[in-house]
Amino acid sequence: MTNILIAADSFKGSATSQEIGNYIQTGIQRLAPNVSTTILPVADGGEGTLASLLKQGGTLETATVTGPLGKSVTANYGRLDNKTAIIEVAQVLGLPLVGPIKKPFQATSFGLGELIKLVLKQDVQRIYIALGGSAINDAGLGMLQALGGHFTDKYGQEVGPGLTGLQQLAQIDLSQLDPRLQQITITGLSDVTNPLTGKNGATFVYGRQKGLTREQLPQCDQLVANFAKLASRATNTQKQAIPGAGAAGGLGFALLTFTHATLRSGAQEILRLLDFKTAASTADLVITGEGRMDGQSQNGKLPLIVSQIAKEFQKPVIAIVGSRAFDLKQPTTIDLIISTVIEPQSLEKTIAQTKSLVTLAGENAWRAFNLK
Repeated sequence: MTNILIAADSFKGSATSQEIGNYIQTGIQRLAPNVSTTILPVADGGEGTLASLLKQGGTLETATVTGPLGKSVTANYGRLDNKTAIIEVAQVLGLPLVGPIKKPFQATSFGLGELIKLVLKQDVQRIYIALGGSAINDAGLGMLQALGGHFTDKYGQEVGPGLTGLQQLAQIDLSQLDPRLQQITITGLSDVTNPLTGKNGATFVYGRQKGLTREQLPQCDQLVANFAKLASRATNTQKQAIPGAGAAGGLGFALLTFTHATLRSGAQEILRLLDFKTAASTADLVITGEGRMDGQSQNGKLPLIVSQIAKEFQKPVIAIVGSRAFDLKQPTTIDLIISTVIEPQSLEKTIAQTKSLVTLAGENAWRAFNLK
């Protein structure tokens, strides 16, 4: 019997990894009802990471913490086992929690620190923190405040939240930072390799989507750079240029500098935890995908990593994508790219038709596989 493994990323704004897998499966089974299909929900360190990892076992927990703009939010987190916790930053600090009117100078990572503190009380030995999808640009200031760090202005008063706090910041005191942070293993999962500051840093690359104007970017980048300078002095480290330090508005830098965390490719680590290699080794066809495949897809994005692993076992790989950049150079590890777009139409209409379009693409993937 033919075995097909489906491991597609979510289509941002339209469908989760599990849903995309279901649609592809439906398309295949319309033409080949007896084919064996396995859906493996996957993620790259952003939204969907928690659901992906818990699909293989573990428990879903909830907590009430401070949201990015100071209001209480209910956030999900997970336990893989008694000693391992998973925190998805988007659950606590995600852009949807801010709403249409963004307030980047007030947006704080305080709630993430609250959730980490809660998990520390549960006697865990490892925390995975999925860094994608955040609405903040405070370089982890709020998170560290919640964990006991003192950040004061030139008058010795505690600074405010977010970028406003970075404007006021003059001194860092870590004497009361939670010591348990140094006693456990923290792994940040991310799909970006940006440094903390500069033209390729957190502010210049992602600040606009978090509400900053183009004119505010240089000023805010300088605020983050000043924070990095004070943090480096307080810890006798230099972490701001490490790839991934700019993840999640600088949370990558804060974790590296203040907690001995390591940063890993979200896609690679999640696929490892899901034992994707074993699943790929027994498949006859691997189908992956993402919402849009473009030049960024060459930089360690999930479909590329899925295809690279599949090719270790000489498996054919088809990628189903919401759209494909006109100038995309097709990766050598992907045999066929199928775009779900079949006629000119608006993005809104395309998103509304995600289920039917991806299902049709699943049919076409099966047809293409049988041409071999």
